[in-house]
Amino acid sequence: MREVLGTEFTAVSPAADLRKLNAEFRAENDKGVLHTLAALRVDKLLGSDNAKCQQEAIDLLKRDTTTLDDAWLVQEALKEWNTELGPFRSLARDRWPEASAFR
Repeated sequence: MREVLGTEFTAVSPAADLRKLNAEFRAENDKGVLHTLAALRVDKLLGSDNAKCQQEAIDLLKRDTTTLDDAWLVQEALKEWNTELGPFRSLARDRWPEASAFR
C-alpha cells in the first residue's frame, strides 16, 4: 500500500506555497468547469476575495461547455458561500428555461 501511494500520489510539502499550487492546477485545468470550481473553492479557503470568487463562479455559466449538472453544482457552491443567487439564477434561467432548479 505504501509503495502504491508513494508512486501514484505526490505529497504536498508543508513548506509549499498553496496559492501557487492552486494557480498551477487552475492553469493546467482551465477548460474544465468543475476543475475551475474546485480551484475557486480552494481560493476561498486560502482567503481570496469572496466577491471575486463568487463572480468567477457565476461566470462559469457563460462557458459553452457548462452543463446543467455543472450549473447545479456551481449553485450549490454559491449557496455554501452565502451568495445572493439572483444574478446566477437569472443567467441559468436564460440558458435552461425549463430547469426548475433555478427558480
